[in-house]
Amino acid sequence: MPKQRLRSRGLGLAVLVLLGACAHRQTATRDTRVSLGEEAYINLGPVNEILPPVQLVQVLTVDYADKKRSSQVVLEARDGHLKVTALMPFGGEAFRIEYANGEITSRSLPLGADSLDLKFALADVILVYAPRTVLLKWLSPGIRVEDGPGRRVLRTASKTLIEIDYSVADPLAAEIHYRHLLRNYRIHIKPVSQRKL
Repeated sequence: MPKQRLRSRGLGLAVLVLLGACAHRQTATRDTRVSLGEEAYINLGPVNEILPPVQLVQVLTVDYADKKRSSQVVLEARDGHLKVTALMPFGGEAFRIEYANGEITSRSLPLGADSLDLKFALADVILVYAPRTVLLKWLSPGIRVEDGPGRRVLRTASKTLIEIDYSVADPLAAEIHYRHLLRNYRIHIKPVSQRKL
């Protein structure tokens, strides 16, 4: 009897995993303008200007609306293609967002109304890792990018939009604290591993 119960539970778990895989929402857009709040935006350009060919594994924690969520995230950039995948504790994907050839595609579990727009997540990645010279080309007019030792700040003439703190000079190896002041959320990125591709 215990073997039959184990088989039954194993089959039940397999069915849940398969149903979860089928329940993903998928979207695609060629609109590469992402709002940063109010009149501020970023127009996404070529991926090869953002990151070298690399795979980063990180633990990402988001604080938003009195909720805290953590996930292991795999960020991969290569051949003009950027992919960000957040993993569920049991190993499935919570979401995946890809950017290549001027198109943004995403796939996510329906996490409820309070889930973050995945285009915002892509913009956050780019604001953290893209060189200042690239951001100045892609950001809307009037946004200043101030880079200093271990810190990046995005501002308009009247307010601070985003603050990013890096624990070391190399963003790919840094522990990162990201604060989006207009949308009132925080992201903490803790590096796990880095591999050149």
